[in-house]
Amino acid sequence: MNHEACIAAHAAGCNMGRTRQGDQSVAQSGYVHRFSVAVVLILALASCSGSAKWISPLARDHPLAGRIWQPASGHFVTAQTVERALAAADFVLLGEKHDNPDYHLLQAALVRAMAGAGRRPAVVFEMIAEDRQSAIERWRAANPSDGAGLGAAVGWEKSGWPPWRTYRPIADAALGASLPLSGGNLSRGLVKKIHKDGLAVLDARRRSRLGLDDPMPKKIAAAMLDTLFESHCRLMPRAALSPM
Repeated sequence: MNHEACIAAHAAGCNMGRTRQGDQSVAQSGYVHRFSVAVVLILALASCSGSAKWISPLARDHPLAGRIWQPASGHFVTAQTVERALAAADFVLLGEKHDNPDYHLLQAALVRAMAGAGRRPAVVFEMIAEDRQSAIERWRAANPSDGAGLGAAVGWEKSGWPPWRTYRPIADAALGASLPLSGGNLSRGLVKKIHKDGLAVLDARRRSRLGLDDPMPKKIAAAMLDTLFESHCRLMPRAALSPM
């Protein structure tokens, strides 16, 4: 799977949500009129650009490279079908193999495709903590179309993620189209507090907005744990994944 882009809700690496007037606050309040997700597996760069321009050296001759599989229909589909699905979705969740630069080129291509179709998605990085938003805005004010130094501005090198240069194409695509760009992760300090004391450390309004006070059905919780276990290559023990 090194040369197929896995774009799926269960492995979201870059989230793009529709931004009409007021949409951002609507989504944060938990009041959303329509929610749809385009889930497509095995999207190759050749499908987006018309020719393969691989960076990663592995599996370049894989028979699935350059083909797009749509689980919902059980068929291979075209890149145009994917782009139409993205243009119609309220939220698009893009998963990835974190250290494969080809995935991030694919994500950037999809951001550009959505912008080219007239959409104005807010591009949200799960890797950037929400308390770094002011750093993003300061960088944009001084460098409105250049994502080269954005990683350093948000302290990316201390985040534990692969080098910023592999993620930069996504930021460049967003900045080039003047799209909103945000951090979507909790701060490290807040994560530690939640791990130690549970969700009670969050304010009541946020817990209510996210539905965190409602117990998750056991069947759904078990399915999510299975998904996390498989998507982390079975390398993390289930006990460590349960708090996620």
